[in-house]
Amino acid sequence: MLYIIIVLAFVATGLLWRIHEDFSIDITIELLGAIITIVIIDELLIKSKRKRWNLVRDEVEYILARSINILRDEVLRNMFSFKPDIGGDISVDSTEGEIRKQKDERFRELLSLPPEDMLEFLEDGYLRDEYKDYFHEQAEDLWRVLNTRYSEHLEPEVVDELLKLHLHMRDLHNNIKLYKRHERGRSYYQRKGGKEIVYNTRGMIKSLIKLKEMGYSKVSFREG
Repeated sequence: MLYIIIVLAFVATGLLWRIHEDFSIDITIELLGAIITIVIIDELLIKSKRKRWNLVRDEVEYILARSINILRDEVLRNMFSFKPDIGGDISVDSTEGEIRKQKDERFRELLSLPPEDMLEFLEDGYLRDEYKDYFHEQAEDLWRVLNTRYSEHLEPEVVDELLKLHLHMRDLHNNIKLYKRHERGRSYYQRKGGKEIVYNTRGMIKSLIKLKEMGYSKVSFREG
């Protein structure tokens, strides 16, 4: 907006040139001084922001990757009873790589499940146990990261996916609460809660897959 105002001021100065040449020259000099000042200040502010971001970038990236990695494990292990098939005498790196591969395959399998089959699976396991507000806590933790001043340095696609994940977790928490409140009978609210649980679980899985493709899953922290 400021640059647009300056451009319009130059146009007005050009029109004024025909009426009052000396006055127009004075205004032009003032505008040039304003532009130089604005450019320098803007550059200094950008440089300062980049410097602050470079100091905390690794920590922020580590926190996000760690949170996504933990959430992937929670969804697979607790919601869908995932147990990796670990082979015999192989190296640690090979084992970790194989486990990550099996997790990716299991996520793809879950997305291919019909909604009614996924709900039945959850009702036979995860939804029978006591729910302790896990997804609400994870949504709040993720929001605290997104709500910092450093989130503006993340790629827009990453922020968009993190926001989707936050909303899916928050809604999933509310859906489970609704379902548990009416779990003694197949009421309208329980059926509605079950349907929404499947919808938000699938959305959460899609976001976790995309975030892994963006590099936010495998935890690695560079020191120094």
